[in-house]
Amino acid sequence: MRRASSNSSTASARLGTSKRESMVRAADNVPNRFGRHRAIATLFRVWSNRWVRLGVLLPILLWPWNLLGHVYAADVGALASAVISSTQSRVDVQFGKTPTSAGSTQSTTTTDPWQLLLYAEDTESGHFVNTSLDLRRSGYVALATFVALTCAARLRMRHKLFVVTIGVPALHLLPILPLVSFLSGKLPVTAFHLSAGPQFAIETAYRVLVAPPGMAFAVPALLWILLAWWRDPRGLRAAFA
Repeated sequence: MRRASSNSSTASARLGTSKRESMVRAADNVPNRFGRHRAIATLFRVWSNRWVRLGVLLPILLWPWNLLGHVYAADVGALASAVISSTQSRVDVQFGKTPTSAGSTQSTTTTDPWQLLLYAEDTESGHFVNTSLDLRRSGYVALATFVALTCAARLRMRHKLFVVTIGVPALHLLPILPLVSFLSGKLPVTAFHLSAGPQFAIETAYRVLVAPPGMAFAVPALLWILLAWWRDPRGLRAAFA
């Protein structure tokens, strides 16, 4: 009986020791847990600031990612090809290609994916133009600024979708302006035969919206303010308050 009681007392002592050790370990982990929670709460608090979100998103979107450059170049090339083909002109325009010595063209991969190669040839006269379009300056910077503003602003999701649905397609037309401007009489190859009124409108839009470097940020900001105000005038006041 004494031996059994001594064994039970030993077992209870071990159990008490293990409980105390587990409680000590749990107590040691409390500061770490609270520290992690405090750090996460601080990150959420900082990220909830609209200007912080804009300051993080804008450099990420403006960085010249190669993959994004290829995707954007393909998108602009497809849109420009559709616009040029709708004119039914005698000019053959190809993107991403350069002329060979035999007069034909071959696909060319540029070291800078943000430079869209353009080859235009008049099929009757044989005149051709080989140049490139700076995609970042002509349209992408404005598009990235617009998307960053939309994501950073505190607007309702349906209002953001409305702003993006109208603003993104509108900004996609910016790279088309320099193409129409230069292929409507400035170069030896003319793909667009415009009258005086449309020619003046295209030139004005190009010189005001695309040519000045600062307009790459001003145009999307003004467009975003207009669309956000149109959709929710009260929410616009608190978007970046």
